[in-house]
Amino acid sequence: MTNGTPSIPLDDVEGRMAACKTFVEQTKLLMSLASAFVFAPAIVQGFIKLPLSWQLWMAEGLFVLSVLSSYVVLGSIAGTQYRGEFDVHRRATRVLGMTQFFSYVGGLIFFAIWFLTTIHAIPST
Repeated sequence: MTNGTPSIPLDDVEGRMAACKTFVEQTKLLMSLASAFVFAPAIVQGFIKLPLSWQLWMAEGLFVLSVLSSYVVLGSIAGTQYRGEFDVHRRATRVLGMTQFFSYVGGLIFFAIWFLTTIHAIPST
């Protein structure tokens, strides 16, 4: 331990750097998907003229939460990189990463429920 920071073996630092790089790439991919789905319900609703419902609003809110969580997760990772720790197992990173993922999956579920229930409610012509 030098100057209050633990000394990390070189190969362990390289492994942590690789883990951070992978985690950042996965976070960016999920953020891109969630960002696209922020607009998807509005576009589908506009083309097909489906009625709005609480499931659509819930899906939109969860997609926005996923995108916002992504930015905070990336900030958390950037903070550990700045300190030279490269820690993807930090509590804030784990909790917000799970929030990002599960809010995205929840948004997909609510979007599918909204789409399937409203598409079946349209009378066939």
